[in-house]
Parts: sequence; C-alpha cells; structure tokens
Amino acid sequence: LFLPSPLSVARSLISLLASGDVVPDCLATLGRVFTGFVVAVAIGVPLGATMGLSHSVKESLEPSVEILRSVPTTALLPLFMLMFGIGNKSVIALITVPCIWTLTINTMYGVANGNKIRRDIAHLYKASQIQVLAFVVIPDALPFVVAGLRLAMAVALHMAIAAEMLTGSRVGLGRRLFDAQLLLRVPELYALLFITGAIGYGLTRFWLPLEDRVVHWSGR
Repeated sequence: LFLPSPLSVARSLISLLASGDVVPDCLATLGRVFTGFVVAVAIGVPLGATMGLSHSVKESLEPSVEILRSVPTTALLPLFMLMFGIGNKSVIALITVPCIWTLTINTMYGVANGNKIRRDIAHLYKASQIQVLAFVVIPDALPFVVAGLRLAMAVALHMAIAAEMLTGSRVGLGRRLFDAQLLLRVPELYALLFITGAIGYGLTRFWLPLEDRVVHWSGR
C-alpha cells in the first residue's frame, strides 16, 4: 500500500500526463511561485543592497532581519490568513517571505564583501560613487545575487506546495498531493512527487546557463 511498484507509479504518471488533468495544477503552482518570487526580488534585493552599502543601516536592520528569518514561515500562516483571508493572497505571502530573507542575505553579503582593492583603485583614479557602484560593486555582488535568485526560486516552489496543502487551495500540486494522500491513491501520490521534482529540476536548469551568461566573470 505504501510502496507501490515502479510500474504502477509509471502508469499513474502516464495517465496524469496523457489526460492533461494535472496541467491546471502545475500552471497554478508555477503562477504562485513566480508571483511570490517577483515580489520577493522587488523587496529583498534593494533591502540587501542598502544593508550592504551602509554599515549603519546594516547594524540597525540586521537584528530584525535575523529574528524574522528565524521564525518558521508556516507559523505565519494564521497571521496571513487574518490579513489576506483564505485564498491565493495568503499562499503568495507564505511563498514571498522566506524568499525575501534569502535574497536579502545573499545581496547584503555580495555588496559588503566585494573586492576592496578594486574599490580603492577606483577611488584612487577619482571615480565617482556612481562609477564605483556600476563598475565595481555591482559586478562583485552579482554572483551572490544570482545565486540567491536560484536559491529563492527553489524555496518558492517548496513553500508553494506546503502553502497549497495548508490553505486548502482549490487548484495546485500541493492540493493534488494532499488529496491523493487522503484518498490513499498512493501511485498517484508518487507520480505527483515525481512531477514536482521534475519542475524543481527544470527551474534549476533554467538558472544555471543564465548564471554562466550573466556572471561569466565569477571566480575568474
């Protein structure tokens, strides 16, 4: 019952893909993932850059960021449900929050730990603050930022599945997984896990060539 044969899982997977019944769930989950990811980028990257550029801002905000980052995101679900109701907004909020902290920390360390020698040389040659930022700070920080984006995308998928289970979404891979477990459709459960893993792998593979092109100087 709990460990079906690979053949039965394969049949269930083929049935799901052939019927197209799982496509709306995949699209709903991916839509929530990308929405939460975009919101997190809009908040986390500027926040991390500001903390990395200003020591005083970092000193004042870092304790709050570390405390909030330590709170399990699923523990915030009751608060989000009070604020946004039971629905898509709560799911997106649950996806967005952990991604914000991932991007904030990566961006902050990328900006703060840039190459000091290059900065000193730029200042020695009378480069303006804008030039230092554009040609020294940002190129040094981009590998950290892009790595943070890849990590945040993976976190977004994890949280989307969990949020869809916890909030009782009408559509989504998390809901399908939860329904399969409740109805003891175990081969379908494994097939859905395989689909979820394939989506996660596809998202990771999407970022790797992008990293090679955008930050081709990383490590050189």
